[in-house]
Amino acid sequence: MYLEENRNIPRIAGAILGACVAVVVVVMALPSAGSGGVLPATVDLSVRSGGAVAAAPAAPNVVLHAANLRPGNGAALARFDLDNEAGRPAMVSFEAVPTSTELDSLARISVRLEGRRVLDATIGELRQGALGAVALRPGEQRTLLVTARIPVEIETGYEGRKVGVELVPVAREGRQR
Repeated sequence: MYLEENRNIPRIAGAILGACVAVVVVVMALPSAGSGGVLPATVDLSVRSGGAVAAAPAAPNVVLHAANLRPGNGAALARFDLDNEAGRPAMVSFEAVPTSTELDSLARISVRLEGRRVLDATIGELRQGALGAVALRPGEQRTLLVTARIPVEIETGYEGRKVGVELVPVAREGRQR
């Protein structure tokens, strides 16, 4: 009887060791705290150039690579220039041509000029039509700041999504400032 009990000790120790290894593997596979527990979203934004308004850098160059977007953090910031190449004043608004609808209602694009917000809309709203307004005199060049972010109230749906967005300046004849 004593010999039979001694034979079970290695089996029990092996089972305990196996369970500990399994727990360690599961814990190590979990995302670290502070990362939101999920993969971030990525938005690559470019600005189309053409017609009466030139952009620099122009598509296909990426102006903004936002690779760490999570709700409430990871917002990315970049600059681009708009140049009115027409011989008349122009009001420039923006629309978007995204590569996917995955972040349409989740990610927001904001454009600022000299500290004033010109535009703050979801990718989907920008897909629907031209928004915002920047006044440009003939030959005038302006530097704009663009950000991409996912608002803090978004809980899910963005995880691991990657979307390219082409921001399209839409110029209409406008009054001089």
